[in-house]
Amino acid sequence: MLKKSFRLTKNKKFDQVFKIGHSFFGIFLGIKALKNQENTNHYGVLVGLKVSKLAVRRNLVKRRIKAVLAQEDPKLARGYDVVIITKPEIINNNYASIKEEIERGLKKLKLYV
Repeated sequence: MLKKSFRLTKNKKFDQVFKIGHSFFGIFLGIKALKNQENTNHYGVLVGLKVSKLAVRRNLVKRRIKAVLAQEDPKLARGYDVVIITKPEIINNNYASIKEEIERGLKKLKLYV
């Protein structure tokens, strides 16, 4: 699980990442990243109602994504704001395929050290 200090919380930060961040979009998720002024990475996860009407399923997807991010964080370059946007197709995928897709996106955005 991600510590609170590693989370993106302000709408202003989310908007900034959306406007000028670099993008990767895969089969069932998208990743946007933007360099920040700090020495830590901050992560935000967006799972909308289109993914599932049930909060239990949306929260499951969020937990899986945050677990992958917590595992991959030590391997990533420092100083980025990263937002992960989910598509409805993610609900049919397991943890391993979500991890693979996130790793592919982070490599494409050149966030690995």
